[in-house]
Amino acid sequence: ENVIDVLQLARDCDAERIGFLCVSMVIKDFKSISSTEGWKVMSHTNARLEQELVEIAVEAELQKEDRMKKLEERKVYVELYEAMEALVHIYREGCGTIGPRDKALKGSQTVCKFPACKVLEAALRHFLGCKSRALCLQCKRMGQLL
Repeated sequence: ENVIDVLQLARDCDAERIGFLCVSMVIKDFKSISSTEGWKVMSHTNARLEQELVEIAVEAELQKEDRMKKLEERKVYVELYEAMEALVHIYREGCGTIGPRDKALKGSQTVCKFPACKVLEAALRHFLGCKSRALCLQCKRMGQLL
């Protein structure tokens, strides 16, 4: 409620740490703080501070979106890397756990260390049995991977 008042006071008294904490609070909850009475008074009396806070909030939101986008991209790259590793494993070494669904693992066979093998097996089975490959998104992705 009084974050803007405390921020203005901190700037007047040259209290940088308190000012930084207030700006952080404004960034975290910009929507509700910008609707307070203190914000309205500050916008009339100190338009430069208002502009500065709006720019900081917009910049913080853009940075947050960039971080989320990079995190999502990294997740996709990790999944792609795991799939490629599993494909290399399947084609070079031959995965002992991929095979007919109705047969159980033999006693000497162990569960594959590549978690993507089962996913790729399911995708390959779908790809081979799909009747509408041209329209199927999953088949298009599998075709790109192969």
